[in-house]
Amino acid sequence: MGRVLILDDDESFLRIACLIIESTGHECVRASTATEAIALAASVNPDYYILDIRLGEHLFDADLPDGVSLFEDLKKMYPRCKVIFTSAHTDYDEGYLLRRGAAFFIDKENFPTYIERAMNEIPSARALLIDDDISFSFIASQLLSAKGVQCIPIAGKTEISQHFEECDLTTFDAIISDVLLDPQANFHGWDVLGLIPRAFPIDSVFLLTGQSSDAIEKQIGKSFSELTTRRQLLTAISLLSEHQILDKEQDSWATKIADVCKKAALSKAGQL
Repeated sequence: MGRVLILDDDESFLRIACLIIESTGHECVRASTATEAIALAASVNPDYYILDIRLGEHLFDADLPDGVSLFEDLKKMYPRCKVIFTSAHTDYDEGYLLRRGAAFFIDKENFPTYIERAMNEIPSARALLIDDDISFSFIASQLLSAKGVQCIPIAGKTEISQHFEECDLTTFDAIISDVLLDPQANFHGWDVLGLIPRAFPIDSVFLLTGQSSDAIEKQIGKSFSELTTRRQLLTAISLLSEHQILDKEQDSWATKIADVCKKAALSKAGQL
């Protein structure tokens, strides 16, 4: 079992939450301010963090006004920290928190029901999926989850570009995008490559299409190794190897990406 650091400004909730956590066999360490949590993180080396989002005005620090600000600081010190957010009221969207690197969000009302399962299900590997097809995003998330990879989707017809820019890409082990997104989004799979920092490994980036790579090559009349055109799509594809252009109609794409994610996660954790 592991050690849990929990931050909350409600002493009653802290006491009850710790009892619940300890009943599952974990050790629980409490903090009521962000500064205290930072100090404890350095001294007790937690396996998990449970952070309240909204802190009482008399308790927060000017530089760390809420649990999300604390989370951003923790990531700089502990890049692979496993964080679960909890709150009774929050102005933050759950999707935003997950895109920033959080593992889960649990409403305080549901904390006793879901916290043990959440800690048991925190994966070591994470993938970002960009696709305007909500149904496919749901199926893809289920496929990757079954293979031990947490999939954070950016789906829907609007704000795809904005949501992508909000992502902390350092918390992901792979980036996956559909080649052709909805025209109204003004954002496509090949645009993703232009926004990825150089530090992110290109071999962990994948494009999905309803066509196989052979079909794409036939359509454009060139093999991937021969692509020299300046057109955005072809330029983007030319940056990727053939096995990184995957057919979304074949479930085998999830296996390939899960293998890459797990290897990357192990490498980041210093286990390779």
